[in-house]
Amino acid sequence: MLAAFSLDADAVYVGTRLIATPEAQASEEYKKMLIDSGPEEIVYTEKISGIPANWLKKSVEKAGDLSHSGQSQNLDQEYKRWRDIWSAGHGVAQIQGLIPAREVVLGMAKEYSDILNRLPR
Repeated sequence: MLAAFSLDADAVYVGTRLIATPEAQASEEYKKMLIDSGPEEIVYTEKISGIPANWLKKSVEKAGDLSHSGQSQNLDQEYKRWRDIWSAGHGVAQIQGLIPAREVVLGMAKEYSDILNRLPR
């Protein structure tokens, strides 16, 4: 965060880390997969949605053949398939367990402050 702000960013994007919180509406299976995954289990591809993005490799493998996605007449079947293909960023490496969102944000603020205070003045 500090690096981004020092380069004049107005904000930082945090997604993956906040999915693995009790408050997130994600499925428990998704949260567990985030906790159990590392950056080597992230797949970057446009083949899922047509837009390049990061996906959890295990969820992609579990979904099976996606070559005909979007062509099915059964919309309910298509929805179920896509519901369980989960995205994640490389920040997945920082996820050690299910921690309340408040603690995650406070931890990020503390880390920011600690690093800022160590910088030469």
